Amino acid sequence: MNEGSPVLVLHLLPLAAFTSQQELDISKYYRVPIWPIGASSIRSQINIDGVLHFEANRKEILSNYVQLYRNGSIEVADEFAFTSDEHGNSLAPLKAIEERINKYLPKYLECMKEIEASPPIYLFLSIVGGRGCRAYTGSLLSDVMSFPQLKRDLLMLSEIVIDDLTLDFQAAIKPIYNRLWNAFGFPESPF
Repeated sequence: MNEGSPVLVLHLLPLAAFTSQQELDISKYYRVPIWPIGASSIRSQINIDGVLHFEANRKEILSNYVQLYRNGSIEVADEFAFTSDEHGNSLAPLKAIEERINKYLPKYLECMKEIEASPPIYLFLSIVGGRGCRAYTGSLLSDVMSFPQLKRDLLMLSEIVIDDLTLDFQAAIKPIYNRLWNAFGFPESPF
């Protein structure tokens, strides 16, 4: 990850990952890529934790990744969810963040089915390195300066529980989106 850039982190944690001693056969998932959010290319490697699927930039710095843990948990990191203004200030394009999650979350839930992770599955959304970041809502960049900055370096939004992998996740994730917008001073997500 690039130093100083905020990172959006999504965790999918099946309860069974913490109540069972069962481990995934990671050799089965090494060659089945789980695409990181927004990745245009992907590499995979087995590591001590399980299987890492990642995109590296030209300097070989890890930028976006999906870590499939041996216990069936998934961690997704998306550095490209954020942008910056002409002065280098970090901006969080909140609508685009929701769209990125909405596009990729079904794929990660499908992966949960493939690895036979049974509900309940806890979904967490966090921003790491976000202190000072401002919301960008698609309006004029000059309006951005009127929005409050994040006060925390680590913003951990409350979890949601997914009890059924066949249900539409859109309604279930709405409270997390509302909290994301709350963190930037808005009453709720308008989407």
